[in-house]
Amino acid sequence: VIAFGASLGVSAASLGGFTSSPTANQAPVVEEAKDETGAAVTIIVTPLSKKNNLSAATVATLEKAENEIRNNEDITAICKPLADVAKKADVKSENLAVSDIFDISKSDATAGGKVTLSIKADTLKNFVALLHYKNNAWEVVENAKVENGVLTFTVDSFSPFAIVVDNAAAQNSPQTGDNGISVALAIIAI
Repeated sequence: VIAFGASLGVSAASLGGFTSSPTANQAPVVEEAKDETGAAVTIIVTPLSKKNNLSAATVATLEKAENEIRNNEDITAICKPLADVAKKADVKSENLAVSDIFDISKSDATAGGKVTLSIKADTLKNFVALLHYKNNAWEVVENAKVENGVLTFTVDSFSPFAIVVDNAAAQNSPQTGDNGISVALAIIAI
């Protein structure tokens, strides 16, 4: 029983570039979304766990983006500028991991243009960067910043996004959603 319990231990290494399974995370909540004129825009945020509610093309893009993260222990391999962001934040590249991946779309039939979003997510505590999967490649959203637990950023297109955190700091603090494995291990041990 103890050997079985030990084999269930979960780390970022066993989850690819993720800190924990992103399928258990809730969608970030949009606090505010405005276009360049300051008019409100209706935004839809879909977490990975609800991807089947999206179009087939969007699901394919989201899965491709997820697999790129999952297949790279060092996520700076999928986005080279992320290494510079980590260095500026005084975080070792090997400690970076994705805490959440989700799709953002605009429900308005309005024309394109820049949209500024403010979102809340349980996974922002050890925030380092926001990545955007654009034109089949991950890029850093340069203007993304977290203040008072709210992530604010401006983009001109939508598709998958990923929240990158300092996994070393995350492992040193309690995380929401990780208790299920601990409880299961405690039950198995009994």
